[in-house]
Amino acid sequence: YLKDLESVRPSAIIDIIHAGEAMKVAETVQLPTLTSCSRCGYISSNAVCKACVLLEGLERGIPKMGISKQSGQAAAADAQPVGRGKAVEPVHFEQLREQALEIRRLRMQTTAASSDSTARPELCAES
Repeated sequence: YLKDLESVRPSAIIDIIHAGEAMKVAETVQLPTLTSCSRCGYISSNAVCKACVLLEGLERGIPKMGISKQSGQAAAADAQPVGRGKAVEPVHFEQLREQALEIRRLRMQTTAASSDSTARPELCAES
């Protein structure tokens, strides 16, 4: 979008940069203080970081916990667990990657086998 804007007005990008430099934060604005997450210890502006809240929602079977506009506890109270109340079993990304590679290998084998069986005999005889 910016490149299109720059083609119409060449100084558009530098104008945006100057406008950003001219912005000031009002003195009355309270910036959040950085603390550490009580669960994982990572830097957070809340007692529990967003990653831990999202992970808890997935573990409890409430995937929208931490995403909705409601507070975490209110969202957890209103939400219905997914999958008959069972917690979601954690899956490691390495396992998912291996499964995807295996599926890809199987598809390539079936594609190669089907292309071999549909080869035209007259082309094979000439070579």
